Amino acid sequence: MATVLVTGCSKGIGFETALAFARAGHKVAAGMRTPARAPELAKIAARDGLPITVFTMDVDTDSSVAAAIAIIEKQIGPIDVLVNNAGIERMGSVEELPLTDFREVMETNYFGVIRCIQAVAPSMRKRGSGSIINISSVARHVATAPMAAYSASKYALESLSECLAQEMKSFGVRVAIVEPGIIDTAMSRHIGVTLDSSPYSQQRRVAVLDCTAAADAADARRREDRRDCDRRHVAAAASRRAGRRLLPRLAEGDER
Repeated sequence: MATVLVTGCSKGIGFETALAFARAGHKVAAGMRTPARAPELAKIAARDGLPITVFTMDVDTDSSVAAAIAIIEKQIGPIDVLVNNAGIERMGSVEELPLTDFREVMETNYFGVIRCIQAVAPSMRKRGSGSIINISSVARHVATAPMAAYSASKYALESLSECLAQEMKSFGVRVAIVEPGIIDTAMSRHIGVTLDSSPYSQQRRVAVLDCTAAADAADARRREDRRDCDRRHVAAAASRRAGRRLLPRLAEGDER
């Protein structure tokens, strides 16, 4: 049983990730900026008897991250798995989106991840074990307007993750990147919101269609990859069965 810290658990991917870990038998510390506004996870945990404890954690603030992790380690134990899920988006063209919005996205999606990593990495390094999972996005590969701020933050996050993996490998700490496609969450629904006053509005509507088409194409490729994998497993199983039939004959001296 591992102790897992998941950030951004009020809804969406973080919410479901916390439930998945808890249902698999792990102890989950669910971080939220304002737990009072999102009581659903705690209600489900109480109803189903799941080992989930909700903690107040604002990844944008040094003191909040430090305080939350100190409480988690005291109440539950050292953190074995950190899932950096907390994230926000701001939609708009590079020309029009205020610089403050770019900064807000980077503060949460990039610097917030660094805060959490720096808080748990020393303990993981000293224990010689642990896993850090950074939730990125397919937007790291498919940079589509009007998602410049969000895509840029995920590009930065993945560069950080690759460097971190190299640094932590010798200490027995694993680092992974997860790149979800478009998932039906409140944040993804906002992608389709357009501002008619913007000269980029038409471009934005086309971008939404392009982004959806790209996600559909990626899903089709994954389905084909699974079919190929299934076919290889079937072929390998047939080969093993043939081998099992052949080996006894070889043992008896039948070289045919």
